Amino acid sequence: MIDLAVVGGERVRQKTSRRLKFWISPLDKEEEFTVEAHEIDKTILNVPALDRPWLKSFSHLRDVEFPHKAGPIDLILGVQYSHLHAEEEVHQGLPFQPVGKRTRLGWHVIGSDSSKGTTQVCSISFVQKLNMEIFYEFETLGVQACDCSCPKTVMSTEDQMAMNLFGASCTKEENRYVIGLPWKKDPHLLPNKYLLGEGRLESLKRSLSKKEGKAKMYNRTIEKL
Repeated sequence: MIDLAVVGGERVRQKTSRRLKFWISPLDKEEEFTVEAHEIDKTILNVPALDRPWLKSFSHLRDVEFPHKAGPIDLILGVQYSHLHAEEEVHQGLPFQPVGKRTRLGWHVIGSDSSKGTTQVCSISFVQKLNMEIFYEFETLGVQACDCSCPKTVMSTEDQMAMNLFGASCTKEENRYVIGLPWKKDPHLLPNKYLLGEGRLESLKRSLSKKEGKAKMYNRTIEKL
């Protein structure tokens, strides 16, 4: 069964196919390569005709002969035949000019012939502005028990204080929310702990003065830090 998708969204579907084994070779050499493929009734791709005089106008392609034939594609080589896709020689000119590439099957050319005419290409991107309110609703899904008969607000005193701080400090700046840190108390109301810290330091100094080894260990660690 064949289901082939190509660039542009077109597809080829075929219920049954034959698996074939054959050999292909470049037109200018006798080297042969074994290929196994599935047979389909038709392809939906066509090779366009080459404008050889136009290609010869580029100095980097002037000496390249392209064994090219326009018409339906007879064989599609997949990536499993990477050794036949490998580039052995590349002729490249200025930016946006066609590029000639030689593989083990011969020469081919890639590029656009837009330089022959005036073609304008436009690229438009549509970006939808993010709705932060809807985003916040999605973020809370799975956290709310919608069918629960228990009270909506079951919080400890500290939790309620944190929620009150969130509500008081929450502001929206452009497309983001800014919320204050959930301190248990206003940091300006915290007591002065300087004397307590100083007392603990003096207690540690007295303890280390009685244990010389421990004092040296402390000293080495502080110097290292």
